Amino acid sequence: MSIYYFAISNNESIVCHHAIANRSFENVVYDYLKRHPSDQVMRFNQGNVYFICVTVSEISFVAAADQSACKQSEDLVSEVSQHFLSDSIRLKTAKGGAKGCLQNSYGPVLEQFMLRGKSSKKNSSLDQLHSNVSGVINLMKENAKVALERGDKLDTLVSKTDDLAVHANQFQVTATKVSRKTCLENFRLKIIIIVVVAVLLLVIVVVILWQTGLLSPKPQH
Repeated sequence: MSIYYFAISNNESIVCHHAIANRSFENVVYDYLKRHPSDQVMRFNQGNVYFICVTVSEISFVAAADQSACKQSEDLVSEVSQHFLSDSIRLKTAKGGAKGCLQNSYGPVLEQFMLRGKSSKKNSSLDQLHSNVSGVINLMKENAKVALERGDKLDTLVSKTDDLAVHANQFQVTATKVSRKTCLENFRLKIIIIVVVAVLLLVIVVVILWQTGLLSPKPQH
């Protein structure tokens, strides 16, 4: 993604321009000046090259860039035009100047603007990369946090399970003791019932024998 060419012109001539990688688009600029000299803003494509043309105070600023650098080229046109038009003497010279009249004085400045835009693009890519890396790191931290929370919850669950097992063992011991105590009490109750029944039977037998006279004292003759 890069800007190939930038030109500054009046209605007739290119007063200053700069090309990267020996890609010049002077013919396209002159064709634009002939067909649309009064257009304030114009955008068009020629092949795989995007053009942005802005005319302010009879001075045209034209940038040619890769299709993926549209926003970058428009920002550059805005920045260069503001800087160029801020000098009234330079503006007056450009309006009535011949081809290349500002090449020596403003050409290096234009080159610096284009290089700065290229550097800004690289920094933007680095910032994007840094942002992506930061996003991955934050995601890893979040995952680690969730894992730790799950680990804590698992430890809590294990602890509660151990406590439940201890309580279950205690309940089993207590239940066994209660069961034994209940069995012993039932056994005692059965013994008492048997003794009572035996005593009652004995009393009944004694009464019957007494009434039949078997236990009555015999009279003496």
